[in-house]
Amino acid sequence: PDLRGLIDLATRQQQAIAQGLQAPPDEKAMAEIRQQQARNVTRAGRLSVLLDEAEADATAAPGEGAAAPDADAVAEHMARARALRAEAEAAMRRSVAALTSGDDSAAEAASEAADTMEELRRLFFSLLEHLRELAVQQQGLGARTANALAQADETAQPSAPGAEPSHDPAPGDQVLLAAEQEILGVRAGGLADAFDRQAAQAPAPDPDPSGQPGQPDPEKLAKAAELIGDAAGEMRRASSILTATPHAGNTATSAQAQALAQLQEALALFAPPPQQEQQPQDSQDEGDPSQQPQDAPRPDEGKGGDNESGSNAGVPAPEDAAEREQIERLLQGVREREAERRAENARQARPAPGYAPVERDW
Repeated sequence: PDLRGLIDLATRQQQAIAQGLQAPPDEKAMAEIRQQQARNVTRAGRLSVLLDEAEADATAAPGEGAAAPDADAVAEHMARARALRAEAEAAMRRSVAALTSGDDSAAEAASEAADTMEELRRLFFSLLEHLRELAVQQQGLGARTANALAQADETAQPSAPGAEPSHDPAPGDQVLLAAEQEILGVRAGGLADAFDRQAAQAPAPDPDPSGQPGQPDPEKLAKAAELIGDAAGEMRRASSILTATPHAGNTATSAQAQALAQLQEALALFAPPPQQEQQPQDSQDEGDPSQQPQDAPRPDEGKGGDNESGSNAGVPAPEDAAEREQIERLLQGVREREAERRAENARQARPAPGYAPVERDW
């Protein structure tokens, strides 16, 4: 994959590894996690080469009619990217060493690497791309939470005549759902801060509509920051409910739905105005470029680095698809192990068949 694709892949893989270490893995799962962590160290090394190539391309003489990039801005952007890449690789190597020796610090190192990779990823994806992805992930997590809680209700069995139903653990693993929701809440909080910073830096709109073309609207940016911040609060609330309440029912899913609605409302702020509805689909999807939040200049921009452009847009390369399948298998293994652990704990806590406690008669 290209620079942005490799950053995205390595970030997702590291997040899956960190999540996989949240619940104690069995020997087979540990071997898989150790192998995936070693592969991610290799990816981090490849990123160093791609970053050098991206900077060389960005500072090369522009083509005819093209504007020269801001060399200082590109250099600052790439210096930050290199520092984050080095920090992430160092944390990954500590994770590999701990996984190999059986040290308990593996989970902490893997989580540190995941956080650093997410920060690196923010440098190469626009705020709007991050917001769009966050909304998609929140929607998926909300659906999985609703399904898990519904399955738990379906398996509810009375523990004794006249007693309240005793619920087995949800197959979808409520504990891990809460952890995933907490991660999304942290990301939302960081994204809200980024929108807020850009709103503060954006110049005031010119009352002359012909003036200052291409400038994002600071009011829209500030409103988006507020909505995303509110969504982060709802995500944290949902995570707390899922963690503290064995069967949270509609309370957690309502908080998740509210968070999703707020993210969608923030996205709608940057949708194209009605008069642009008849424009080609490519223009409709992105809205008015002048009103979209922008990140720092991306050195790979316009050099094939955007996975959403080109004739193969949205179609992952075969090797990318295989990598993403491994990530999903790793996460699924985590969910299954935690569900089995909770089910076993529930079985051990149940009274033996035919036994019913009686009250003392003296």
